[in-house]
Amino acid sequence: MKPNELFIKIQEDLAQSIKDAAKHCYENIICLNVPLKTSSELMSYFIGHFIQTTIEKKYPDIKVLVGKSDNDHDVVLVVNGKKIPLEIKVTCSTQWRGGEFSHRDCDYLMVNWKFNEKTEEFKMFACISNLDKSNWTSNIHNGYYATSLHKMELAQDENRIDVLGGMPEWKIVNGKKYVTMESEQIKFY
Repeated sequence: MKPNELFIKIQEDLAQSIKDAAKHCYENIICLNVPLKTSSELMSYFIGHFIQTTIEKKYPDIKVLVGKSDNDHDVVLVVNGKKIPLEIKVTCSTQWRGGEFSHRDCDYLMVNWKFNEKTEEFKMFACISNLDKSNWTSNIHNGYYATSLHKMELAQDENRIDVLGGMPEWKIVNGKKYVTMESEQIKFY
């Protein structure tokens, strides 16, 4: 299923919101010398939070409801009385995770970030994809509570809207199929 048309219209603004969120994280985590190896989960949380608040501030004509608990959507845009939910998932790995029972059938803003401590290069990939519970792989049989969605699954979504970076076509190396996320470098100065 295709993502809501509203997200196609605000695609550039979403990209800027994500870049602004990355800048806030850079200034408030990386520049304070918080080691990323111990704070990648914290960094992902902050990126998601900054995206929520940036979207809320960016659209004065659209009522933006920001979720206050895990029972709420991360963001709900209200346009002409119609509620358009958006979940935000952020990771620095090859897969996104979420609670076993928390996945909703709606549009998702999927964000991947990478920071190279040696070069201080910060890169991001982001897309919007309409997902449902069947897209997520349960790990409860392995004794692990979180479900996951691998980048390979996301790459197969032909209706996905790439907001930052992109996913090039599949490549085959030594008989195995794989896809690489092409991330956009975020410059802070």
